[in-house]
Amino acid sequence: VLVRRWLPTELKLRASQREKAEQLKRELEESLRAAREGEARFLLASSASRDFVWDADLRTGRVFVAPRFLELLGFPVADWPLTQEPWLRVLHPDDAPRVKRAIRACLKGETPTYDERVRAVRRDGSVVHLHAAGACLRDEATGRATRFAGFIRDVTAELVAEEARVQGQKLESLGTFAGGVAHDF
Repeated sequence: VLVRRWLPTELKLRASQREKAEQLKRELEESLRAAREGEARFLLASSASRDFVWDADLRTGRVFVAPRFLELLGFPVADWPLTQEPWLRVLHPDDAPRVKRAIRACLKGETPTYDERVRAVRRDGSVVHLHAAGACLRDEATGRATRFAGFIRDVTAELVAEEARVQGQKLESLGTFAGGVAHDF
């Protein structure tokens, strides 16, 4: 008699648990699908951008850097560890102290964002000019930075073009001056 009462109740309970487990599985699969779609959209959009995205998880120490940025620097993706240390090694020695101070100030919350023009030394020894900017995500309870993410843009061509423009203006001014002096004689 006891088994007759217990068995239907137990079967209903197990069926209910199975339904809940299947619902959770469907929700998890949907979340994973949505995350994969979001990642695919992000990667597609960032591949079309002139900006290189970076993201540092400060809790784990892992750093994501866009593969195209590593190509710009001449490093194979497989040779680049997923930590911040390689980035600090490629900074131009004259820029490294300033950049480190700016990063620390942002991480400590002394500045709301990180925004610096920096030089990096490529694997072949040549120098590339970069604009790097980022911001921190903070733990609401402690205020500590948990993520540090942003973008890097190669501004070398823009700097070279600006230098050429300024040089052209100087030469034009010199020519005007020389023409004025020649006219006086």
